[in-house]
Amino acid sequence: MIKGVACTVGLVGLALVAPARAADTTEQADAIVDRYLERIGLDELLVRRLADRIALMKPGDDRAEAVTLLANAYARLLDEAETDAQRQRWESAAADLIQNAPNEATTELRLSLARVTYRQLEDTATKWMMAMVDEGDRQITLRRLMDLLGELDRLADRAQGEYQMYEQRESNERRPGAVQAWSERKAEAGRLRSMTHYLAGWTALHVADLEPDRDRQAARATRALAHLGWLLNAPRDRSPELDRVPEGTLVFEHVARAAIASAAAFARAGEPSTADAWFEMLESAANLHPGARDVLRQRHCIALAQAGRWAELADLMLPTSTDAIDQPLSVADARLLAALALSHTSDQPWGQRDERSRERVRDRALAALVAANELGHVLDLSKRFGLDQLTGDSFVAHQVKALRLYQQAREDHELQGASDAPTSDQITADKYRLAAAQFEAALRAPDAAAFPDALGSCVMLLGLAQYYAGMVPADGATLEPGAGLLTAADAFEQASRDLRDPNRAASALWMAIHALTQVIDAGDAPDTSALVTRRDRLEARFLSAYPDHPQAAAITIRRAGSGSGGDLEERIDMLRQVDPASPMRASAERQAARLAYDAWRSAANASERDWMASRYLALAEPLLADDRRGARESEEAAQRAMLRARRMAEVALSMGAPDIARAQAALDVADALIAEHLVDPGAADELQYRRAQLVLATGDFDGAREIVDRLQLADPRFAIAAQRLFFRHAQRAWQRVQPESLVPSAQALTEPQRLAAHHLIDAGEALLAGLAARTDDPAADAEVPHVCRAMVRALCALYFADQDAPAGEQALALNQRILDTQPRDAEALRRAAELLEAGGHIEPAMDAWRALLAGLPPTDTAWFEAKYRLLRLLAQQDPARARTVLDQHRVLHPSYGPTPWGERLRELDRQIPPAPAQASEGAP
Repeated sequence: MIKGVACTVGLVGLALVAPARAADTTEQADAIVDRYLERIGLDELLVRRLADRIALMKPGDDRAEAVTLLANAYARLLDEAETDAQRQRWESAAADLIQNAPNEATTELRLSLARVTYRQLEDTATKWMMAMVDEGDRQITLRRLMDLLGELDRLADRAQGEYQMYEQRESNERRPGAVQAWSERKAEAGRLRSMTHYLAGWTALHVADLEPDRDRQAARATRALAHLGWLLNAPRDRSPELDRVPEGTLVFEHVARAAIASAAAFARAGEPSTADAWFEMLESAANLHPGARDVLRQRHCIALAQAGRWAELADLMLPTSTDAIDQPLSVADARLLAALALSHTSDQPWGQRDERSRERVRDRALAALVAANELGHVLDLSKRFGLDQLTGDSFVAHQVKALRLYQQAREDHELQGASDAPTSDQITADKYRLAAAQFEAALRAPDAAAFPDALGSCVMLLGLAQYYAGMVPADGATLEPGAGLLTAADAFEQASRDLRDPNRAASALWMAIHALTQVIDAGDAPDTSALVTRRDRLEARFLSAYPDHPQAAAITIRRAGSGSGGDLEERIDMLRQVDPASPMRASAERQAARLAYDAWRSAANASERDWMASRYLALAEPLLADDRRGARESEEAAQRAMLRARRMAEVALSMGAPDIARAQAALDVADALIAEHLVDPGAADELQYRRAQLVLATGDFDGAREIVDRLQLADPRFAIAAQRLFFRHAQRAWQRVQPESLVPSAQALTEPQRLAAHHLIDAGEALLAGLAARTDDPAADAEVPHVCRAMVRALCALYFADQDAPAGEQALALNQRILDTQPRDAEALRRAAELLEAGGHIEPAMDAWRALLAGLPPTDTAWFEAKYRLLRLLAQQDPARARTVLDQHRVLHPSYGPTPWGERLRELDRQIPPAPAQASEGAP
C-alpha cells in the first residue's frame, strides 16, 4: 500500500471535472465546463467556447445565460488588457456582442467599454489643460465626451434599476440561500452603479474643462457633482457635502479621486469658497491615497489659475530658491504651470501682486523644463503662445529666445547632413552665434541666480551653439585657429560642474574633451602642448568620476596613444598595445581585463562565452600576479587581487571544459590573502562555493558533498548556491543515463542508472531542505516544483523498473507538492495517475486522469490518451458506466481519435459488453 494516498486523493479529487452525479446532457456539461473555466480564470478559452456556441444557436434558443457569461468574460478581458492590440481586440468583440445581443449584454460589459473610451478621452483632455493639443482636438474630444456622458447617464440609470430590483427581491425572499444570492447580486449592482457615477463625474468635469462658455462650464460641473455625490455619501443626485465624507474613506483611491473631482467641480461651478474647503480638507488628510496626490496638486493649480489667484498658486507650488535645487518641479507639473501662466485666462482681473506671481510661476516653470532638458516643451509653448509675454532683461526671456534661435539653426544644420559636427555653412554658423549671444545674455541677466537648477543647462546649450558654429568665422571677421571650439570647450567644462544630473554632466565633460581633441588634431593651434595637458587633466577627471561611462574606454584608448573607435575585440587589442613605458600601461591592461570580463558576462552563447572566458583569463592572470606581489605594500593592490582572484575562479569554472589549473591558482591566491590578513575574510563562503565547483569539476563527488555540508553551517546564501550546484551536477549525470521511458512496464535499471538516480534524489532532498529554510525568499517556493519534478522522474524509474516501493511512496509525495502549487500541471497529473494505478488505488487514479482531461483541449492527442486510460480503468470498476461514456465518445468522435489511441479506444469498445436498456448517467 502506497503512503500519502489520502492527501493525493484530496487534490486530484477536486472539482476539476463534473461530479459523477451531474447529468450528462450537452447543456449541463457545457454549463459545468463554462463555470469551471470562469472560476479558474481561463477567459480567453471561455470566450471562444461561448462565441462558437452562440453562433450555432437557432432562433428561439435560450441564449441569455451564454451571452451573460460571454459579456462578463469580455469585461474582465478588457480590464486586464495590457497592450493596445489586446484592448482593441476585446473592445471590438464586445461591441459586436452588444450590437448582436443588446438585450442580454450586461451593464458590466457596457461599463468596461465606456471605461476604455474614457481613458482615451481623458488623456486628450489632460493634454488640453497642458496646452499640448490643438483647438480641433479640443472640439472633437468635447463632442466625444458629451456622447460618453450620455451613455454613462443611461448606464447609471440601468445600474440603479438593477440595484432596486435585487433589493426588492431580497426583501421578498424567505429562503436563506436565495436571500444570500439576491444580496450578492444587489452588492454587485451597487458596485457597478458606483463605478458608473465615478466615471460620469470625471467625464462631466472634463467636459467642463474643455467647454469655452463659462455658463456651460458651470452647468457641466454641477452635473459632475450630482454624479460624484453617489460616491461621497451625499443624498441621491445631490452635490457632495464636506461634512458627510468620512475621512477614513479617503484611503481608497476611487473615493479620494472622487473628492478631488468634487473640489475641482465646485471651482468650475463658481463656488470658490466651497472648492477651497474641499482642497484644504484633502491636502491636510493624512490618509489620502498616495496615488491621488499628483492629481490633487494639479487640480488645485488649475482651480487657482482659473480664479487668477496666482500668489496662492506660487506659494503652493514653488519652493524657495534655496530649496529649488533639491525640490525641482516635475516635468508634468512644470508643463501644466507654464501652460496655465502663459494662457492666463480668468473669470476676474487680478492685482499687481498676482500678476508678478503669475510671471514668477511662468518663469520658474519654463526654467524647470530647461533644467530637465525638456527643451521640446519650451519650444512648443513658445510657438503656441508666442514671445510677446517674455520681455525685458530676464533669464527666462533670453533663454526662450535663445532656444528658438538655436532650434532654427539646428533645423538648418540637419538639412546639410553631418549635424553632429560643426557646420561649414556661414548662414547657419551666424544663427548659432545669435543663439549663443542670447544664452550669454540669459546668464548675465540680473535674475539668473534665482534659477540655479537651470543655469547648468543654459551653459551646456551655450557650449553647443559655440561648438556647432566653431569652425566658421563671423561674416567679415577673422577667427584664430580653434578659437570657436576652445570657447565651446570652456562652456562645456563649466557645464560639467554646474549640471546636477551625472549623465548630463558626463556628456558635458566628454564634449569638452571632444572639442579639445578636434583642435589638437587640426594641429594649427598656437599652443598645442598646453591643450594636450588640459585634455589629459579632463580625461583623468572623466575616468575617475565616470569609469563605467560608454566613453570611458575610448578615452583610455586615446590617452594610451593608440587611436579610438572599433569593436570590443579591437579595443582590447588596442589597450594591450599600449607602450609598456607609458604611465597608462597598467590602467590600459586593467581596462582591457574589465572589458573582457564584461564581454564574458554578456556573451550571447556558450561558445562566445568560452572564448571570452579564455581571453579574460589570459589578460587577468598577469594582473593577478602583479597585484599579489604588491598586496603587502598596498591595500588597494590587495583589494584588486582579491576581486580579480574571485572573478578568475568564477570565469574559469564556468567554462564548458573548466580551466582547473587557473581556478586552483586563483583560489590559492584568495586563500593566501585572507590567511595573511591582507583583506577582509567576508568572501570566505564564496570561495568555499568555488571550491565545491572545482572539486565537482575534477569528478570528486564525495569531496564536493563535504564542502556543501560545511557551507550549510555558514552563510545561507552560499550554502543554498552550493546545494543548487550539487543538484544540477547530479541532474546532468542522471540525464546522461536515464532510461527512455518511465512507465510501469520499464526494464530493470542498470547499475550506473540506479546510482545516478540515488545521487539525484539525495541532492534533491538536500536542496529541498535548504529551500525550506529560506522562508523570506519567494523565489525559493517557485524553485521547489522544479526540484520535485526532477526527483519524481528518478524515483519513478526506481519504482517502475525495480519495483522499489519506498521510491514509489516518495515519488507520490513529491508529486503531490507539485500539484499543491500547480494543480493543472499535466505531467504531475499523469504521474499521479500512473503511480496510484500501479499501487492499486484505482479511484484516485481515475480522478487524476479526469483532472488531466479537464485541462487538455479535446483535439490534443494527449486528451485521447487520457480518455483511453480513464475508460480502461472505468471498465474494470463499472463496465456499464464505461459503456455509456464510450457510446458518448463515439458519437462525438466517430473515428475514436488519432493513432494510436483511436485504435485502442475502438478495441476497448469491442471488449466492453453492450449497455443494458437503462444505463446509468453522469460524467466518468
